[in-house]
Amino acid sequence: MKRIKKMIREKGETLIETLVAIMILTISAMLLAQVTTSSVRINRIAEKVDGEYRRELKMVENREHLSTGNVTIKRDKRSEETPDEIPPDLPNKPQETYTYGVDYFVGEGNLKAYQAQTGKNGGI
Repeated sequence: MKRIKKMIREKGETLIETLVAIMILTISAMLLAQVTTSSVRINRIAEKVDGEYRRELKMVENREHLSTGNVTIKRDKRSEETPDEIPPDLPNKPQETYTYGVDYFVGEGNLKAYQAQTGKNGGI
């Protein structure tokens, strides 16, 4: 009995408290390592995508891979008139159509830059 009372009065950590503290530190370190690994992987992917975009943008800005074509713009005439003049359920909306010749420069992917053609078919 004296021995138990002496242990109660003693200050310090028990083995269980020490093991729990080590386990908490281990779990925290594992989570930190996982977060670090994920962020490194995400940064690698972002660098790859950014590099591809910059390479393609440089190709477009240097005007490589020239192609020609037409751009058609359709404008609803309804925008100039008040809603009372044209019924909203009109099936064939009156439209104005404009077609312009363009030169466009294509990168390796979907990035394109357009430039209006000058001359008789260019629309400018």
